[in-house]
Amino acid sequence: MEGEPAPDAAPTRNLLGFKDGTSNPDPTNEQQLDQHVWIDDNSGEPAWAANGSNPRTGQARILRRGFSYANGADPSGLLDQGLLFVAYQKSLAEGFVATQRRLDGEPLEDYIKPVGGGFFFVLPGPGRGPDGWLGQSLLET
Repeated sequence: MEGEPAPDAAPTRNLLGFKDGTSNPDPTNEQQLDQHVWIDDNSGEPAWAANGSNPRTGQARILRRGFSYANGADPSGLLDQGLLFVAYQKSLAEGFVATQRRLDGEPLEDYIKPVGGGFFFVLPGPGRGPDGWLGQSLLET
């Protein structure tokens, strides 16, 4: 079923008890990954980024995996806990940012707002036959 974790993957729950990643695209469905995760030649990104992911522009679904953490209380007595996650998406604006905007005004908003992070391009996979190598398109353009 679409969005279900792989059968051998252990279900994870965040600190509020919700299953994490339940709306992920199916990682075995190449059509969904092409639509939501991998950059293509028509994405408006640099040519070297084709077949990689986390660009600056263009679908509201992301492939993500969260990891809850709880570090106890800080010196002022506030709990230091949250969710670290990695997300792969074809468009930052239409993926993560659009998701966060939909959550504005939610009753649990204090618990779902990001407080830090970064975004990076994932290098395109090896290409051009069996002699291809990771990031090859960076040096060929």
